[in-house]
Amino acid sequence: MEITLAEKRDDSLIRELTALWRASVEATHDFLGPADVERIAEYVPDALREVPLLAVARDAGGGALGFAGADGRRLEMLFVAPEARGRGVGTALLAHAVLTWGTRLVDVNEQNPAARSFYEHRGFRVIGRSELDAQGDPYPLLHLELADDTTGADAGSPQAAGAQPATQAKESAGGKGADAATGGDADAKEGVPWPCALETERLILRPWRHSDAADLFRVARDPRVGPIAGWPPHSSVEESLEVIRTVFSAPETFAVTLREDGHAIGCVGLLFGDAGTEPLSADEAEVGYWIGVPWQGRGLIPEAVRAVERRAFESLGVSALWCSYDTGNQPSRRVAEKCGFVPHHVTEGIPNDLMGGVRDVCFTRLDREDWHATQAAEKS
Repeated sequence: MEITLAEKRDDSLIRELTALWRASVEATHDFLGPADVERIAEYVPDALREVPLLAVARDAGGGALGFAGADGRRLEMLFVAPEARGRGVGTALLAHAVLTWGTRLVDVNEQNPAARSFYEHRGFRVIGRSELDAQGDPYPLLHLELADDTTGADAGSPQAAGAQPATQAKESAGGKGADAATGGDADAKEGVPWPCALETERLILRPWRHSDAADLFRVARDPRVGPIAGWPPHSSVEESLEVIRTVFSAPETFAVTLREDGHAIGCVGLLFGDAGTEPLSADEAEVGYWIGVPWQGRGLIPEAVRAVERRAFESLGVSALWCSYDTGNQPSRRVAEKCGFVPHHVTEGIPNDLMGGVRDVCFTRLDREDWHATQAAEKS
């Protein structure tokens, strides 16, 4: 699944998302009659064109799985195709809105308990109620807000400012609240885990924020950091911000920050499926990491990787972790060894799409059983 910002909203996209909206509403909004659906549907194309921020989730074949729209702090719309329910699409879209746009507020219909449960499972709390919706229809709305301690999202970031009521049909594709087929509790059980922060003795690993762009550029512009890991140095703060928006917004990707000042100094995270250096099985993941030169050699990245290992094995149910690095990358080799990975195989001639040419890559592996055995031995 890939989530992208819909900057160009041509007629074909609007038709595609309008059809998804209708299928979603018909599958979940039992309290709306056919006449209500038809009336609201008239406003959907304009709502999709006018909402300030619109993201679309697509499968590997390019098919739309769902979409979310927001006006800064307020989520205006979130709809998932009926066939994609329970697969984590709603969670991933909501995480994108919270972490990338600073979204904190949402309205849901009181008659849609699955939607309320979906948001409450992800840290939203009811802060108010309206007897009527924005059109004056008898569809009570619950107003929810994300609790401050739920995620690492930057509630004070510039992109979090300003919003309009989500229940206004001309501004919300739902017209009755951002509560369509997100999958309810099934999405919480089967889908993408909700973003979290991981704490260690010296570090806090948290989701990336737009406001980290300057920190990222300061460390990623150094030619000693990126090329050895397979990516070119950053050339501007704007490029770093784009990386945060498009790459580091992926689930289970963490900024490595120091407890003492909160500045981002590196990155650690998990890759799944086709995102791995080589394709991964459904119950496997690949760990990736890097850190700025001033903080190298202090044991900070092994500390971060161990925290991610624990999350992968204990919280995400991963059966095995892979770690890969260029055969000449000795610092990454040492980190992998310190964190329990053992050499598995070497693949030569892997194309490097970011820098051109090919790479010879060493793959190392850590099985869950071996990790648990190591944890038990350390406690004895």
